[in-house]
Amino acid sequence: MKAQKRFAQGASINVAYTFAKLLSNTDTLTSWLEAVSGVQDNNNLSGEKSLSSSSAPQRLVIAYVYDIPVGRGRAVLANIPRSADYVIGGWGVQGFTTLMSGFPLGLTDAANTSNSFGGGQRPNVVAGCNKKKGGSAVSKLNEWFNTACFTQAPAYTFGNESKNDSTLKAPGMANWDMGIVKKFPIDKEGRLNLQFRAEFFNLFNRVQFGVPSTSVGGSGYGQISSQQNLPRVVQFALRLSF
Repeated sequence: MKAQKRFAQGASINVAYTFAKLLSNTDTLTSWLEAVSGVQDNNNLSGEKSLSSSSAPQRLVIAYVYDIPVGRGRAVLANIPRSADYVIGGWGVQGFTTLMSGFPLGLTDAANTSNSFGGGQRPNVVAGCNKKKGGSAVSKLNEWFNTACFTQAPAYTFGNESKNDSTLKAPGMANWDMGIVKKFPIDKEGRLNLQFRAEFFNLFNRVQFGVPSTSVGGSGYGQISSQQNLPRVVQFALRLSF
């Protein structure tokens, strides 16, 4: 679903929302080779059907541009002196916000005891066990999900866990990028302008945590020890338009 609105005085907003569910029995490792990853039983691809590793149930993207209507030729203080306009006129803000739920988690056994040719091994699920854990993201970094709900599959068997778990998700995304713009007209006709830009990426300096270790029995199992994004980045620019 997409909504777009253009306002007077150089303002616009664009909102796009996606609600989706992607099922597959394979996942792509490389776009050019189309390799299959995470297959447990090469003789039973139908048993691989689950949520895709790329399934993002909800995604909201908001883009906006707003020229503040203050200064020469604008709705407020349209006739102020040029010297004053250099200070209070010509300002604008622009932004881009992305909110997205996390991708599903796929669990594997650290030790493959299936003795299959070319296949992997997934764990067994403890019946009746609640896989999710409550609390904030920070409080769950050492155990993102209930690790006791999964056990190593016995030798010469395949586990009953699906390729990707429909109830467990990696951390989502909540990112705000914003720019502040100031326009300095150089000539009276407005054909020559100098624009100053201050751009902020990850404006609120939020952490997007990485994916927890999903290797049952492996080192750091269930823990998150990485960060997916950069800290706040600020850059400045000058642009001459003629």
